[in-house]
Amino acid sequence: MVIDENRAIAASACVLYLIGAITDYFDGMIARKYQIITAEGKFVDPLADKMLTSAAFIAFVQLDIVALWMILIIIIRDFGTTFLRIWAKKIDIRINTSLLAKWKTFIQMIFIAYILTFVFLKNTELISPQIADKIIYSDVTYISMLLLTLFTIWTAIEYVLANKEHFGLVKKKHNKKNVKENVSGVNNIKKILFCKITGSFLGIGFIPFAPGTIATFIAVGIYLLIPDLYKTQIALILASLFFFISIPIITVLEKTDTPDPRYFVLDEMVGIWFALSNPYFNPEILWLVILILLFRLFDIFKPYPINLLNSKKGAFFVLADDIVAGFLASMIYQIIYTLYNLLGIYNYLN
Repeated sequence: MVIDENRAIAASACVLYLIGAITDYFDGMIARKYQIITAEGKFVDPLADKMLTSAAFIAFVQLDIVALWMILIIIIRDFGTTFLRIWAKKIDIRINTSLLAKWKTFIQMIFIAYILTFVFLKNTELISPQIADKIIYSDVTYISMLLLTLFTIWTAIEYVLANKEHFGLVKKKHNKKNVKENVSGVNNIKKILFCKITGSFLGIGFIPFAPGTIATFIAVGIYLLIPDLYKTQIALILASLFFFISIPIITVLEKTDTPDPRYFVLDEMVGIWFALSNPYFNPEILWLVILILLFRLFDIFKPYPINLLNSKKGAFFVLADDIVAGFLASMIYQIIYTLYNLLGIYNYLN
């Protein structure tokens, strides 16, 4: 009975996925041929692709076929860029996409179809389960998934470079006198107000004393609410999500306010969440305090290379210096924690 259920589930998953992938291909082909492409379709179609592939990848993680960290990179990249396009549309910014991104989705679908086929065959009498497992859990599968993850990272880098003006890697030249009137969408006071509220994390950034430190503690408090089993993964997801949220917000604020306005505190939250995503971090109170102190020291005093990033203008660099501060804090923490444990072992042995 269980075997029959497994066969039915495997067959259904394979068939449904293949139907979704094939109809997606022909849907796009028909739309292009008859020129029935709509703005809604341009947004919904890639979003549906991401949901289809993400669901399959998450199932593969549950089956221990692929590593969770690879899937997190792919999902964060895919939904992060989708979120950025939503924001860009709201503030009237045109986001460029590339042919490589389309190839990425196509290769993902081919890889998923390949795995699903052998999962299905495993539950039939066409090949033995042992042979199917050798193929599914082989080095070929691991290397293919690793290459696909690296390709996804490359498309993310290309995405940033193709839209470097919107990511703050280069600055637009504007007439300072008419900057508010010349930037499309920014002259809408409601959008500016929304960006200030969001960028200050519901007004935290407007506290007159140490808003960055307070925002850091709030981010740590959110981290402590996460179940222990998922702390590392969700901290990384939060950091990545808020990174993508922050880019368009800073872009708007810097065109209507000073560069890196003091009330913008999402960068501190992104930085500490990246530090807390260290899979070897011990969340006990002592180590939390040490990590927070290290992060704030790096963020306030800005040693090299943080000072170099901080000296550059643009949305990307507003976040980059805090991310590097988080990375350095995590690295120094790890050294201290390792030495502490080694010292404990030494004292125990003696």
